[in-house]
Amino acid sequence: MSVLINKTKNGILKISKSLEQWIKTDIIYLIKGGVWLSSGQMINMGLGLLLTVAFANLLPKDVYGTYQYVISIASIIVIPTLLEMNTSVIRSVARGFEGTIVRAVKTRLLFSLLGTIGGLGLSIYYYLNQNIILSISFLIVALFAPLSKSLTSYGVLPQGKKKFDDLTKYEVISTFFETLIIILFLYITKNIFLVLLAYFIPKIIVRGILLKISIKKHKTNDDVDPEAIPYGKHLSFINIIGDGVSQLDKILLYYFLGPVQVAIYTFAMSPVSRIISAFQPLNTLSFPKIAEADPKIIKKTLPKKVLKLFYILIIPTALYILLAPIIYKLIFPQYVESVIYAQVCALIILFFPQKLLGTAMVAYSQKKTLYMISIIGPITKIILLGILTPILGIWGVIITMMFPYVINLIILLYYFKRI
Repeated sequence: MSVLINKTKNGILKISKSLEQWIKTDIIYLIKGGVWLSSGQMINMGLGLLLTVAFANLLPKDVYGTYQYVISIASIIVIPTLLEMNTSVIRSVARGFEGTIVRAVKTRLLFSLLGTIGGLGLSIYYYLNQNIILSISFLIVALFAPLSKSLTSYGVLPQGKKKFDDLTKYEVISTFFETLIIILFLYITKNIFLVLLAYFIPKIIVRGILLKISIKKHKTNDDVDPEAIPYGKHLSFINIIGDGVSQLDKILLYYFLGPVQVAIYTFAMSPVSRIISAFQPLNTLSFPKIAEADPKIIKKTLPKKVLKLFYILIIPTALYILLAPIIYKLIFPQYVESVIYAQVCALIILFFPQKLLGTAMVAYSQKKTLYMISIIGPITKIILLGILTPILGIWGVIITMMFPYVINLIILLYYFKRI
């Protein structure tokens, strides 16, 4: 038996070495971390699919469209919570500064008060305009959204220390409980206020518990990286425009065409977003490796990996385009009109590999490049959304979605050569 096990191990090692020669990557590292991350991602995708099916079957289109509008605005309201602080702290943890996490969480909680003030202001605005539904909705957002976003740092320590098993466990636990609660509420009520409470409150409770567990288990020193908080603020500031504009599509659709069109568009994008998230473990695995590697080596090897990943992604993209009509008839029969939009949106999957180039820019503090990406792409998107959405509706939004990806790719390729 031991002989068979040894032969199996030797065979796996030989295959790994062969793959390493082709993609120039530490395959053993990818397998060890990738198995955990991919498993967790598959579980989270399954839970996400259940939630999407629940929304499709249990909420009327107009209520779901309004819900998505509120969540989109909430994503803007939480911008003051320093959304990119986690990225900076992961970078610091990978270099041994584990005490940075505590200071980062305190900083995010303090800045979250700005989001609360913004949400309250929006609630008052809608109250004065006699829209009680949106007024109460944004009161809920103001009270809970910024706090829930500030507690997303539970995965920072395990990711920075390459403890991908713990990172996966935390993320699965978080997604499981948050999904379970909201599905239960969807079965009980169609009231948007209760659905929003079911969305935010479990996040605060579960994330708070996981953050406490993570710090207790993984924080082994009190060393603080003096550059981490300023760099986290800097990264967050750089991405302010992009973070805000990322929600503009649903907001403008709601304003020009109403909640039903928002629902149709959301269900066109949702499966594509799930597919893209399935490949997110590659980015998660790569960040600590790139952060601690010699930039000269990364400059030589990373472009080839990006190109090979692009070729690999052609297969799932083509399969999804072909199978989309069947998937929607079986799972989302109420949204078959979303199929054609979903097939075109699938092309976005092919742009995922450029995230690895963006990861390198963040890891090596290429601030000029990050500023270029954060300004040019979003401004282009704002202009095109403003022009095309009133004229072409959902098609205008989809056409607009493609442009920033192309622009970002050009910028990344140009500046990556100059690292």
